[in-house]
Amino acid sequence: MSEKVLSFLKKYSILFSIILIGTVSRLHGVINGTFGFTHDQGRDLLAADSISKGDLTLIGPTTGLAGLFHGPLWYYLLAFLSFLGQGKRGVRFVDDESLLREALHHLGHRWLAQF
Repeated sequence: MSEKVLSFLKKYSILFSIILIGTVSRLHGVINGTFGFTHDQGRDLLAADSISKGDLTLIGPTTGLAGLFHGPLWYYLLAFLSFLGQGKRGVRFVDDESLLREALHHLGHRWLAQF
């Protein structure tokens, strides 16, 4: 391997370790069928299903404060991933995690590049 590749791997070894541990710990429940499916996830998937059927919304999930809501982007993202995963919960979960990780990496890189 070249000197640059080894330097890159050494520099980001902790980050790669964290990502690997996080991915393995999330996939364990999906693979074994013990993935926790809670009320919030069910609500979000029902909202994504209604969006895919044409019932669009401008209100997202509720927050901890009564009457305050998040934006609907999460619902639209779930509707898109549900379409890609053809309704399979495990595929959608892995897609959500991967997509979120990539988006946060991209946004963090752009934000930190300003400093």
